[in-house]
Amino acid sequence: MGGEKLFWYPDTIIVPPVYFSNPEAIAYSWGNCTGLGDINFDGYDDFSMQYWEYCFNDTFHYISDSVTYVYYGSSSLDSIILGVDTLFIGDICGDLGKISNIDQKSLFCKPNNVNNQIPGLNIVYANNINAVEAHYSSNDVGNITPGDINNDGYNDWIVWDSSEDQVKGYFGGSSLDINYDFVTPDNFQFNNAKESNMYILGDICGDGYDKILFTEKINDQYYDLYCFSHNEVKTGIDEIVPEQYDLLNIYPNPFNPTTTIEYAIPEDSNIKLSIYDISGHLVETLVDEYHQAGAYRVKWNASKYSSGIYISRLKSSYGTHSKKMVLIK
Repeated sequence: MGGEKLFWYPDTIIVPPVYFSNPEAIAYSWGNCTGLGDINFDGYDDFSMQYWEYCFNDTFHYISDSVTYVYYGSSSLDSIILGVDTLFIGDICGDLGKISNIDQKSLFCKPNNVNNQIPGLNIVYANNINAVEAHYSSNDVGNITPGDINNDGYNDWIVWDSSEDQVKGYFGGSSLDINYDFVTPDNFQFNNAKESNMYILGDICGDGYDKILFTEKINDQYYDLYCFSHNEVKTGIDEIVPEQYDLLNIYPNPFNPTTTIEYAIPEDSNIKLSIYDISGHLVETLVDEYHQAGAYRVKWNASKYSSGIYISRLKSSYGTHSKKMVLIK
């Protein structure tokens, strides 16, 4: 505990309850400690501790299992450590902070394949660590830190989807939406085999948006660095002016209920981007204004429309380009 003087003697020692999933385990140790805030709303902050068990085969030691103990704060240190309030079989691997209107911080967790838990990467709220809010089948998530990428007051996150070999970005919001909101430009190829890592930095440019940083290992001595904003390339990669008007990408597609439409124009022009139903009736106009040359993206929320096929149409003085998209509810 703090005081007038600094003492090197501990105020208490936390000894974990017994948990042996592997009878051949020969050693145990504490792992990461994560501050959870006041998750049970009793006026005291709470925390979690990871506990690892080690086994030994003919060549090396390895971690056979890990558990996470959640402890609720109280007015007495001794009462805190007497019992575990929640046991989670797996690892807490990232603090996401506030990503929705739920008054709880969110966490990245990796459950072990026991008690019917699905292995992979899960997003959970700290006050209910065993309830999965969002699930990713990939375990390959790099070094993830949260940040407000789109400057809307909610934390966002990024995940490498190993099944599609693609980095996907997710925006927090008033409710938790598990549809990805953007992907990295095609001229950056995240390669986990080359020890690529990804981070979310703060507002390093002073424009209100946290930036995304990627490191890609070239050899034992050199790394390439790429720094992105969610709506434009900031540094690291030369901006490419498109050679023709086009709808570059619509993702996700199919979608429910929101999707992102990317489009590019090679020179300054008046642009109109509209949505039509399959019968050719105008549903909504998303963009109708003058643009400078470059790449753009706009999100369409189709929550008030029925399932079906819709047409995204980009129109300018140089021609019209269309692409189909499917709304599934």
